[in-house]
Amino acid sequence: MGFGMVSVVTNVGSISSVVTDRQNGLFVKVKDTGTIVSAIKALSENRDYLASLSAGTQEIILSLFDDSTYISKLSGWYRQ
Repeated sequence: MGFGMVSVVTNVGSISSVVTDRQNGLFVKVKDTGTIVSAIKALSENRDYLASLSAGTQEIILSLFDDSTYISKLSGWYRQ
């Protein structure tokens, strides 16, 4: 995601803490090949949409996982 790769994922576990549907990735239904195909087709056919989601992926990763944020969170965990 840090390189702008758009995620096509199921909304399972903690993935929603990083991926927001239609902002920086696409959620698909579990075991539903139709929604997977539709999502990939939408990205393939609309390059502006793909570029928009790609920018969103980089933005969220840089905001959550930049060096200073990571070190601050890590330090907080050790202080507890």
